Amino acid sequence: IITEAEKRKIPIISELEFAWQHCKNPIIAITGTNGKTTTTELTAFILNNSGKKAVTAGNIGTPLANVVNNVAKETIIVVEASSYQLDRITTFNPDVSIILNITADHLAYHGDMNDYTKSKYKISQNHSKKNLLIINKDDDLTSACSSYTKGDIAYFSMNRIVDRGIFNRGGTICIRYPNQHKEEEIMLFKEIKIPGVHNAYNSMAAALAARAFEVTNENIRDS
Repeated sequence: IITEAEKRKIPIISELEFAWQHCKNPIIAITGTNGKTTTTELTAFILNNSGKKAVTAGNIGTPLANVVNNVAKETIIVVEASSYQLDRITTFNPDVSIILNITADHLAYHGDMNDYTKSKYKISQNHSKKNLLIINKDDDLTSACSSYTKGDIAYFSMNRIVDRGIFNRGGTICIRYPNQHKEEEIMLFKEIKIPGVHNAYNSMAAALAARAFEVTNENIRDS
């Protein structure tokens, strides 16, 4: 059916794109080969724990279309976005997008690694400087998305200091923004209650997304 529709030049969009066209809520969208669900849940938890309103939707279980018009307009929707969903977007443009990592997956569908990577990059294809793209500085494929977006960029890294973003300095989670001339310490990595280096990465990405919505370091630490 899809092949025939394409032959007839009939536009095909994903449910994510369709729902976005009717959504007026602020959106944080999260993609990556691994860690999407954890980071989506953690981001929403931090937002709610800070006194804001947030719900999860998308690939995490509740379609975005089920949430549209069913939550207050100030509610932040944290969307887990899969490569399948992103592959057929046209105008989808979240306020904040995150790419956690990119490794080989779903190649039977996407055809090759190049097309799979491009589907992930689409999360920020409609960004302007009003939008923020958060990407993993330690993952080469993910970091390369900086050349494909017009959005503002912040990085997260365990292995290097970044000018804008969040990083590891001697076991401490530090955050830095340009023009502040300082970096702020959030907490020690060993204080994070979800184990594993992968969850250190997920936690940094979630913290950056929360900061984009003016959540304090204290609320991030407590959460």
